[in-house]
Amino acid sequence: MLEWKLTDVFPLFICTTFYLIVFFLAELTRKIVDMSVKKGTNFYIFVIELIATAQMCTCVYENGIMIKHYGVSGFFFIVICLLYVGSLINRGAFVSPFAPIEKFYYGAIKFDQLFLVLLAQAIGGYSAFRLVSVIFNHHQFYENLPCTLNYKVPFFAAIAYEIIACFLMRLIIPRLHTRYQPYIAPMVTSAFLSFALAYIGVPALNPVTVSSRLQGCYGLDLQWFILTYWICPVIGWMAAAVLDHRAKVNVGGKSKKKK
Repeated sequence: MLEWKLTDVFPLFICTTFYLIVFFLAELTRKIVDMSVKKGTNFYIFVIELIATAQMCTCVYENGIMIKHYGVSGFFFIVICLLYVGSLINRGAFVSPFAPIEKFYYGAIKFDQLFLVLLAQAIGGYSAFRLVSVIFNHHQFYENLPCTLNYKVPFFAAIAYEIIACFLMRLIIPRLHTRYQPYIAPMVTSAFLSFALAYIGVPALNPVTVSSRLQGCYGLDLQWFILTYWICPVIGWMAAAVLDHRAKVNVGGKSKKKK
């Protein structure tokens, strides 16, 4: 019985160790950047975004092990943990194109800043697999995981889910109480991802992480991959952002009229 329990928990031990190594090395690198680069500069923002993206995308590889051994519930739990810890140490990095695109759309950041952030995310995502190999050679733990985009629903439903889920996430998360947002937001994101894993087939909802892990895998060519996991999620997110912005403008306008 004891041997069975140790065997059962071994994948969790491997994954946890891997996550800790990745986060430790990323945080060590950030400490070095904090000491050597002036905060607030474009270069600082670029490097911090690159480190955080590489960190989170590298962890996505190990999520496959959690899914394989512990199913949707294990995936749900570990994603919550990763997102929460990431929010504490990522120095405000986006690790997703949604927020910077929205900020650019509404003039909060300039194009050069948007470009730097997206470039950092692209480099960070591309570097994730190589970082896995650099940390330690653990290919045997995921070499048998399929690199295939399999769906449990018709393909158009998978596209629709990317739009709808990103739309709902953009509406829900900003409305969470600021006191509890750091704790609940990871749960909300993990719930949408876990639903996708259980009923859609491919958990995505972040163009950067899904591109790092699954771009080039069998099932979709490049054009359809970009449409499904880049264009559609951005459409969903920005549709909610526009709706939210108009609602705030209308509320503000009514308040001024009352005055």
